[in-house]
Amino acid sequence: MYNVIIADDHFLIREGIKKIFENSRNFKIIAEASNGDSAMCLIDQYNCDLLISDISMPDGIDGLDLVKELKNKYPESKAILITMFTDETYIYGALISEADGMISKDSLHKDLLGRINSIMNGEKYFLGKSEKELKQIFEENKKFSKKVVTDLNELSLREIDVIKLIADGMTSTEIAAKLNINKRTVDTHRQHIMSKLQIKSTPELILRAAKIKEMMRWHYNWISTNTDLFTYSINKMRI
Repeated sequence: MYNVIIADDHFLIREGIKKIFENSRNFKIIAEASNGDSAMCLIDQYNCDLLISDISMPDGIDGLDLVKELKNKYPESKAILITMFTDETYIYGALISEADGMISKDSLHKDLLGRINSIMNGEKYFLGKSEKELKQIFEENKKFSKKVVTDLNELSLREIDVIKLIADGMTSTEIAAKLNINKRTVDTHRQHIMSKLQIKSTPELILRAAKIKEMMRWHYNWISTNTDLFTYSINKMRI
């Protein structure tokens, strides 16, 4: 019998997953957590064969970092990410974290037990994507992630602070208050960022900032190009 730990910040999701497993002879829910930090403590405490974790959890480490830590400490354990997000960037994050699978929350009741049995037998499943599609997603996002390094090298550390807050959806006024600087200074930083990264509009800037933040968060562990500045920028952004 496989020991299972569930990590999700939504109580109803955890209850729904437990309901799916309640009549299973192959799986036993041994613990549950509402955030990544608590889940990792449970993993260290119990013999966990399978982790089922949400990607996004508000407190502590998120699902991607939780899976990375699990795989680093207990490489034989399996990890499945469940998510409402189906964007290819999230699939890339799951691949980078070394997850064994990724299942949409919308199809949990239909897919969960069958997919998990397949994954425990060594198969991979990422939202129904074929091996060819996964390879394409990986290569395209890898290429973009290297461009992120190039972008960061173009920016000053203060501009990196600003683009992080732009990615968080803050206005120039809010950024000025956050960084304790003048709004006009923030606007100047925005103009410099747009010029350096050849961005033509504010909507494009917001989308680019969000993409850069995601890539920095998910890909920094193994990019070797311009490592020192890249690592420093990651620490500076605190993500």
